[in-house]
Amino acid sequence: MNEHYFTVILTKNEGNLRLLAVNIRELLQIQH
Repeated sequence: MNEHYFTVILTKNEGNLRLLAVNIRELLQIQH
């Protein structure tokens, strides 16, 4: 159970980091 719980957390965090990276890329493109 604990392993599954941590896997879910890591998966959610990975998704958030990807969204953040996309947002940063878009912001940089707008500035340049």
